[in-house]
Amino acid sequence: MTHNELLDRCRLASCVACGKCSASCSMPAMYADITLRCSPRNFVQQALHKGAPEAEKDLWRCVQCGNCTAVCPEGVDPAGLIRLWRADAREKTEEERLCANCGREILSLSASSWLRRILPKPEMTGLEPEDASGQDFPGLKLCPVCRRLAFADTICAGAEK
Repeated sequence: MTHNELLDRCRLASCVACGKCSASCSMPAMYADITLRCSPRNFVQQALHKGAPEAEKDLWRCVQCGNCTAVCPEGVDPAGLIRLWRADAREKTEEERLCANCGREILSLSASSWLRRILPKPEMTGLEPEDASGQDFPGLKLCPVCRRLAFADTICAGAEK
């Protein structure tokens, strides 16, 4: 994808640098070492002025929750920008991690390890563990949107009983 196509597709030229995208970002809660360099606003500004991310590894910290895109008053799509940059950055392999439900990209490994620490254990959610040892979480095979829906359904079903 050319730079101009990227700008148009994600509406990057509409950015007014208000910072609402960065304020809604979930990365600071997940990573102690997060910096402004990893913020959605900075990614948009990099795309506008430099054309590529400064540090490619920062792209993989994003959990693709879509909060940044949802709160943008100008319709800029920082999550889409990161998704497109990731597609350009990674080598296509058969091991690409996609959501078992909808096919969207699953979280980076660092985000998955954070979720293992904060999510309730599978036996507490009513969901079946992925492996016989019960060490894995069913939601980790889902993208953030599908995971949120699955856990909301589980919690609501438990409240109705």
